[in-house]
Amino acid sequence: MISEDQRAALEAVSLNPAVTPDDVWRPSPHNVPELHEKVAAEILRGVARARTDDTSMPLGVAMQGRAGAGKTHLLGAVRERIQGDGGYFFLVDMVSGKTFWESVALALVEGMGRPHVGWGTQLKTFLRRLTPQLGLPVEVRDAVAGTRPVTRAQLDTFIWALRERDREVGRDAQDTARALVLHGAIDFEAQDVGYAHLISEPGDPTARAAWGLSPAIRTPQQVVQDISRLMALTLDPTVIAVDQLDTLFAQTSTSLLNQHQGLEDGQAKVLGPIADGLLKLRDITRRTLVVVSCLPDTWVLMTRTAPTPVADRFRTATLPDRIPTPEIGQAIVSKRLAAAFAGMYFGPPHPTWPIAP
Repeated sequence: MISEDQRAALEAVSLNPAVTPDDVWRPSPHNVPELHEKVAAEILRGVARARTDDTSMPLGVAMQGRAGAGKTHLLGAVRERIQGDGGYFFLVDMVSGKTFWESVALALVEGMGRPHVGWGTQLKTFLRRLTPQLGLPVEVRDAVAGTRPVTRAQLDTFIWALRERDREVGRDAQDTARALVLHGAIDFEAQDVGYAHLISEPGDPTARAAWGLSPAIRTPQQVVQDISRLMALTLDPTVIAVDQLDTLFAQTSTSLLNQHQGLEDGQAKVLGPIADGLLKLRDITRRTLVVVSCLPDTWVLMTRTAPTPVADRFRTATLPDRIPTPEIGQAIVSKRLAAAFAGMYFGPPHPTWPIAP
């Protein structure tokens, strides 16, 4: 039995169990690593392979679990671990109404502005890591990284050094490299030019030319490939996590009761490009692990629409349907209550209340 004071305290707490994609970017005070340690270990093994080998692509990870199993929480914990170890993390939301490649390109561009340990944002961290490899003067490094205004001459110097560092990447991705610098620039007009290129919009042709960008517009798939190749030059791994597939796939109203049932033409047109895109995403990126978070039924449906065997490019990792041990259950309750009570005061903690270790 609990006392009236304890009951009142518990009733005052809102645990907010319904998480959103934005929660991936926030520190999780109630993460219990032991709950999903096998799936997390599978992802981290893939990240390790991406870090150490640029010649082979690690198998992607299809992270499956029922609703409420903690997929989004785990993505947040993985994001913290990867960024803490120096890597990059991007989250793709597939319910934006955009095509697969538009969604991925937008996720990379917007994810560049997300916080990172060290230099503030992922974009600034990437540029701060890359520019020392190019032998650039300090003032050019600062301008390229967005801590002081950048000039056309400084941008040209950056690109010339990039092409000397890696002839192929510097040649193919030079427009995207310019756009990334402009996207993080202090000047708002420069930001607009860079952003337009990164989302495959023509923008102002005169402004493009003034900053040295060619008239050609890169497709979203090309932009994704460019960014991945450029970021791989820093020798740090990247994780691209694809979430919210369940909502998109549910719109097809396809029954999974018959696993051999064929898809209707309309359903295949919706699902086919996503399945194909996931496979190609793994193939065109460098030092990158692709993680798909979804319900088991969604993954079955996805594999049925893929043009080639998914098992060749993804391994599955399933989250447990239930809490495996009483100790883990106690840790979950303890951390959730401790986080919920953190900003509230009820006097000294009662000796029988669970306290997070």
